[in-house]
Amino acid sequence: QITGRVRVDSVSSQSGWLQLSLPFTNISSGGATPDQAYNGQIPCTTHDMNLDASVISTFLELASGSTGGYLMCQRDNGSWFPFNTSDLKNNDNEYIAFSGTYQTDA
Repeated sequence: QITGRVRVDSVSSQSGWLQLSLPFTNISSGGATPDQAYNGQIPCTTHDMNLDASVISTFLELASGSTGGYLMCQRDNGSWFPFNTSDLKNNDNEYIAFSGTYQTDA
């Protein structure tokens, strides 16, 4: 079980996906390709982030065999996409809050 809130103070290089490091490595079994090698999602909420108007939900996508959790967004048409750090406002008021469970290999 993991619960937390992360405040984005600033980003030195605003490019690429927004990734949070979790305290334990996610379970290592997964899909055969990188697009399928994710083993779970943790629902999250955001505050004051520059999300596309069509976004209806956000979640952390957990990478297989990694401590990485990537912020993903689901649009109202059912498609989803990774949140890019270039979309951060960089205003010292952006938050990600999350609570959920994930599996480890231990």
